[in-house]
Amino acid sequence: MQRSQAMEYLLWTCAVVCGASALITFVVHDNTGAAAVIGAAGMIIVLGASAQRNRRLKR
Repeated sequence: MQRSQAMEYLLWTCAVVCGASALITFVVHDNTGAAAVIGAAGMIIVLGASAQRNRRLKR
């Protein structure tokens, strides 16, 4: 496995964890502000993972 592919998998895993954390924060703790912040961080990670994938596929 190449280094860039490993980084892409790591970013996607972090994005999934952020999404799950945001959902748990919203449903269980009923805290919409914290869920929004965690969700926004997850979306930024998704953008990074997509950029990493695009760079890898262009090579």
